[in-house]
Amino acid sequence: MLRQSTLRLSVSHSGEQFAVAIADELDVGVDVEQETAELWSPAMHEVVLAPDEPVPSRASQAVVWTRKEAVLKCVGVVLLAPLSGLSLDGSRVRSWREHPDLVPRLFVTDLPAPSGYRAALAVLAAPTVTDLPPADVATNWQLVDPPAAGTH
Repeated sequence: MLRQSTLRLSVSHSGEQFAVAIADELDVGVDVEQETAELWSPAMHEVVLAPDEPVPSRASQAVVWTRKEAVLKCVGVVLLAPLSGLSLDGSRVRSWREHPDLVPRLFVTDLPAPSGYRAALAVLAAPTVTDLPPADVATNWQLVDPPAAGTH
C-alpha cells in the first residue's frame, strides 16, 4: 500500500536531454526543448502567443515555448489549456484566460541548459505565498548528464 505523499514530480525530455523537477508541497512543471527550426513555424504564432504578446525572434522561440509548457505542466493542464490563453511578460505570468486565479501564485524561471537547448521551471505556490523570487525557485536545480550510450 502506498502512503500519501506531498512530493510533486514533473518530467520532460527533448533530443538527448531530460529534466526532472521534484518539490515538496509545491506543484512544479519543467520543460526542456531542443532549439530546432521545426519547433515553431509562423503558423504557430496564433497557437502559442496571447494577443498581447509580441512575436519572439527565432532565438527566443524556444524560451517562450519552454516557459509556457512548464506552466501548463505545473498546473496539470498540458493538453487541456491553449498556450495562447497564457500571457507572459518575460518570466512573469501576466494573465491567463483559463486560470486567472492562479496568476499571482505562478513563478517561472529559465534553467541552465546545454548549448542548443532551453529549459524552464514553473512553480505554483501556496495561496498564502505571493512573492517568490525566481532565483529561489531554481535554488536546488541540478543539471545531470545522461548516461553514456550502452551504460544503462
